[in-house]
Amino acid sequence: MVHIKANINNQPLKLLKGKTIEINLPTKKKEKDTQLFSGSWEDNKHIDWTAQSAEINVSPEFYIY
Repeated sequence: MVHIKANINNQPLKLLKGKTIEINLPTKKKEKDTQLFSGSWEDNKHIDWTAQSAEINVSPEFYIY
């Protein structure tokens, strides 16, 4: 899990509704058993994580986890 917190002029920023963010983690190789998950908020404290079965196409320099 990755937590991203952003502020401007000491005011917290929020991602616009309906928008997404992509995070790239550089690596020299993809680990064999790495899985991709997506999450949706069940409430303000819990995320329901679901493993994604679809293979993703990424450039050789980056893998999305």
